[in-house]
Amino acid sequence: MAAAIISHRDPNAIIGSFAVDHMIPGDDAFLSAVAEAAEVATQGYLVTIGIAPSGPATGVWLYTTWRQAWTTKCAKCPHRERFQGKPRCAHCPGVREHGYLPMERWNVRHQSLLELLKEYKPALHEGLMEIAGKWDGEALRAEALEKIWPGLEKIPIDNAVAEPAAEQGRVAVVPATFGWDDVGDISTLADMLPAEASQPQILGDNRLGHLLHVIFTSPLYFTSTFTAVVTEQMAGGVIVPGSRHLVAYLGVDDLVIVDTPDALMVTTRTRSQEVKRLVNKCRDAGWNNLL
Repeated sequence: MAAAIISHRDPNAIIGSFAVDHMIPGDDAFLSAVAEAAEVATQGYLVTIGIAPSGPATGVWLYTTWRQAWTTKCAKCPHRERFQGKPRCAHCPGVREHGYLPMERWNVRHQSLLELLKEYKPALHEGLMEIAGKWDGEALRAEALEKIWPGLEKIPIDNAVAEPAAEQGRVAVVPATFGWDDVGDISTLADMLPAEASQPQILGDNRLGHLLHVIFTSPLYFTSTFTAVVTEQMAGGVIVPGSRHLVAYLGVDDLVIVDTPDALMVTTRTRSQEVKRLVNKCRDAGWNNLL
């Protein structure tokens, strides 16, 4: 949508998309990589920044080298040697040697992106361009969004454009080495926060500097919402207290427990990226008030 709107305002613009849930230490290295990606984008490529991975991850995409398609180089992967979103293979011990994890930050000439979209998803392109043509008129924009937007295909740029473009050699990757974490789940967020030895991480205002934090021998934590958390022999877990009553955990490791006034969720750290499956089930059941 942004590319379609910008096409009416700046015919030479390079556009970029940046995720809000990424942690990047080292501004200079990041800005340098973005500048290089923008320069490569002037050649007509769809460009992303690739980070050397620390190990296999199924929640992100994997590319090989500059201007090559995604591959895990793993004999157990059914879709190797081509670009594919969110690899489902849990094996892939060689990803550190063979590939880069993309940051889901795209840099591209808006004209190039629209050309790719028109080629791969013509109906979506047509609808977006029609909305963009009416964007500057408030009444026309509202009417177009109401009539056209609901009928457009809902699909990520990764699947709509990046996959087919990569197979045609139209995706470029700028390798980078700065630190990067995709904070896409509670487990990843917890790893960034301090915790007592052999104790779970308590996520809430107490880890953000806005609450009273009292530790007893249990230990016992009080949050600003007056939630008390008691743990005993619980290691590696993550607790998000928010129910305003005492919650206690004994002898369970590596659990993720989110306790709120109207819902309780329990999972493991290894499966915390799958929470969306529960969200979808709640939505299907009509429990939208809990989402």
